[in-house]
Amino acid sequence: MKRRIFNRRPKDIHDCTTTSTIGTRPSKPTSASSSSSPLPIFYEHVKTHQTIHYRRKKRQTRVRMMQYCFTFLFIACVILYITKITSWHTQHKLQQESIHPSSTTNTTTTWPHETIHILNTRFMQHQPHLPTLAQARLHLFQTICLPSILHQTFVNFLWIIKIDPDLDVDIRNKLVELIKTSMLSNRIFVVGSNVNYLTGHTKGGWRGGLESFDILRSKIYTGDIQLLQQASKASDEKIVLETRLDADDGLHKNYLELVERDAKLKFRSGKYDFHYWCMESHIKWYIGDNGSQENTTDYPQGMVEGERRPNFCMTPGLTIGMNVGYDVMQLPLYPHHELYRKLKNECLNDGEDHSSIHSNTTTTDTNNNHECITFINKIVSAVRSRTETSAGMEEVSYTAPTEKETNKLRQQVTLWSILSQHFGISKENAIQTKKYFIENRIEIARENLLGQCLGDHSCKNSTKIRLQKIIDGVV
Repeated sequence: MKRRIFNRRPKDIHDCTTTSTIGTRPSKPTSASSSSSPLPIFYEHVKTHQTIHYRRKKRQTRVRMMQYCFTFLFIACVILYITKITSWHTQHKLQQESIHPSSTTNTTTTWPHETIHILNTRFMQHQPHLPTLAQARLHLFQTICLPSILHQTFVNFLWIIKIDPDLDVDIRNKLVELIKTSMLSNRIFVVGSNVNYLTGHTKGGWRGGLESFDILRSKIYTGDIQLLQQASKASDEKIVLETRLDADDGLHKNYLELVERDAKLKFRSGKYDFHYWCMESHIKWYIGDNGSQENTTDYPQGMVEGERRPNFCMTPGLTIGMNVGYDVMQLPLYPHHELYRKLKNECLNDGEDHSSIHSNTTTTDTNNNHECITFINKIVSAVRSRTETSAGMEEVSYTAPTEKETNKLRQQVTLWSILSQHFGISKENAIQTKKYFIENRIEIARENLLGQCLGDHSCKNSTKIRLQKIIDGVV
């Protein structure tokens, strides 16, 4: 007969030493048997498993977040790269169009004015590492040049200020800040370039695209580049005027307007291919007697003197105008001091001799006996600073008027009134500029001497001798 399995003692089911019979209550387990129960061990295993699972989930989350971050950075880099490439291609295309304008481009709508008037100024070209000289010239620019342009009654010009590409960073930043905070900042362009065109420089100019191409491929720190691009595209279909202004000189507030008005009258007549405009009278501003402090009390703002130079083209305001269709490469170029003597009647487009004919306009007198040069003589056209920063060091000293020289004393008052009303020049800025020159006179002269003969700067022995005398304390 088979054994009944259920009568066998369950050895592995219960971990206890006592047995019970049917109908009897089993005895309570002892403390020893209770402590050896498998339940605490089970819960410990569960807790350990949960901890491991939590750590694994946390590690997976961390890895996933790192993957997301790397993916985001990769996408951002790709977008930035595409943006840079697109921007470069766009700029390159615009540069190409500035030299080869499309025949289908409607330049009439992009540049609405009849003339394109470019104002050219140079600042510390080929002299990047002369900080004291640069700071002195920056004082002159801020005191004389900049306010005279900001007060112009004609403002549809583009002012190109070319600086050495390696100009001292502090000086460059100060110049840029002056421009950016001005009311005409969108029309004023500080450009890192040592290339110059027209009078006394390389043939070519805004007409034909050479100058605009040089500017657009250079570093541009200020201004609305779209205006440059528009003017570049329209240069072959507009009257082009280019005016020269040194960074230490200034123009009468009506000067550019008078040139504009006269240029339109002349070129509309169809008589002229090109024309020059020069100023006739100007004001000279001096620090004092050889830079000494003797006159600081009486003339803390410096001293001024008027001068008239008929039949001689000075550099401030010297303007070259070209009619539509005239090739700039044919333009006869002479140094400014030889222009009146050497320039003949090449500006006339009919090839006839017009030596006895004089133009008749409402803005100038025409007694200069030159068909191709007009002198602006209705106003005191310019102000020129005569200081130790001058490349040629001509007329840098002025003897203060004595009490007996009443005419010269009265002239000081009159000329300062003109500078204030018609040039926007303040005595307060002039006082600060003079103070800087007096305190740094020897170092300014020393750096000016170091800057002689660099690039296309003056290289005269007389200038070097004069600067050396200032350094040695002789004058």
